[in-house]
Amino acid sequence: MPSTSIESAAIDGRARTPRFIQRQLANLHKAITTNAKIIQDAIVADTSVKLREAQLEIHLSISVVKELYDNFSVEEALSQEYRVARGQDWCDRNDAVGTIYLRPQSHNLVYSIVSPLANAIAAGNCVVIESNKPHQALSSKIAEIILQHLDRDTIAFVENLPEPPSEGLLLIDQTGEIPKIHASSIHTPGSSARVVALVDRSSDIVSAASSIVQARTVFGGNSVYAPDIVLINEFAMKEFIALSESIEETKGQDITASQATCEIAGIGLTEKELRGSGADVVVRGDLGTIAIVEDRGSSLLQRKIYGACLILHPVRSLDDGIDLANLQNKTLLACYHFGAPEAAKYTTQFIDSYASFVNHAPIELTVGPAAPIGFHPSATHRYRPAMFSVPKADCIARDSASRSLASTFRAEAKAWSDVYEKQITSSLAPTRQKAGKVVGFFDQGLITGFVVFWIPVIASAVVGSGYGIRAGMRMMRS
Repeated sequence: MPSTSIESAAIDGRARTPRFIQRQLANLHKAITTNAKIIQDAIVADTSVKLREAQLEIHLSISVVKELYDNFSVEEALSQEYRVARGQDWCDRNDAVGTIYLRPQSHNLVYSIVSPLANAIAAGNCVVIESNKPHQALSSKIAEIILQHLDRDTIAFVENLPEPPSEGLLLIDQTGEIPKIHASSIHTPGSSARVVALVDRSSDIVSAASSIVQARTVFGGNSVYAPDIVLINEFAMKEFIALSESIEETKGQDITASQATCEIAGIGLTEKELRGSGADVVVRGDLGTIAIVEDRGSSLLQRKIYGACLILHPVRSLDDGIDLANLQNKTLLACYHFGAPEAAKYTTQFIDSYASFVNHAPIELTVGPAAPIGFHPSATHRYRPAMFSVPKADCIARDSASRSLASTFRAEAKAWSDVYEKQITSSLAPTRQKAGKVVGFFDQGLITGFVVFWIPVIASAVVGSGYGIRAGMRMMRS
């Protein structure tokens, strides 16, 4: 452990008490709100993002803390604590893990620290946070502000995380760099996990272009949820590019990140590299670059993209897009589906991704780390208090069915034999499934095609046959 005070606090459980949790959340909220200008300036200075982007990160950080504070009730927590004393079950009880080790990612460092920290506090844990090497100045400033307001016996910042003990600890790794050898750990998908956007011709192209360009370019294109490849129906490609170019012209000066951001990422694509990978650059603007890749063998269709560069690739159909999205046989970090609800139902079902977003790319998603594996992801917040706790059910009440079963099991052989025989000979209720089958999205297309093409042909044949028969009869009479 980093200090005896953290170890002692984890053992004596002071961080678990409801009043302490409430006070810590209030102090964390105060730490951020009263130092918002200092934090904002530190973010801009250390990462070179635009002012509005720094403010968005702070806004969402405050939102996490405020929501946890508003949802936490000391009275309810105390009432639950004494449920067993009142003869009531507490089967959904969760207890704090004890100590949380956090290795935050570099992107959106403030949010990446505050979000898990606040949730860990709400669950009753002590927290040890590793300093971020690429942004040492910002990391030091955050640590200074947090430690001025929170209990130093339960919160600590260290240069390097120590070797975790075998029990009473949960490791949160946002970087994907720590080997997954610890049973008690929460990991995010690897840094190479890709994000795909699929744009069908049935979509609102204006909305799709606006959402995708923003998701790709905000924070200099370094968000883990920025789309790495946009698969666009070939008939919608021209309109999408035109709309994207207009967005460049009207919004470029407003939200673009400076070139320094791309340099920090270290793996942005230059125009020369794009052309060398088979890309055709079609738009150059303040927001970045838009390029089309026609060659399906290009590495750009299979790699993680960083920087303000939007890669487009035409697809012939939804099935074609599904095949390309699943090309690597690896689960996507996320997929944005733009199209009619019927089309989106089909693509979300068959594209393998941890999260699917239909006809929108939430701005909240561009801030912070990837959602941890093994939990339902949320666009609003990456973490929840339940992730930082352990289920520990307290059961005191026995229901009537349980008492009856126990009594029968202890009774004479005949009574138990009758109950057992009834159970093994019982049948399930009928499914009540109606005859016939639901007409699916593509079934409707086939039916429509039949009606539009074949019905006129058949009708013409029938009418022609009628004329032919009547003409033949007239010839026979004459």
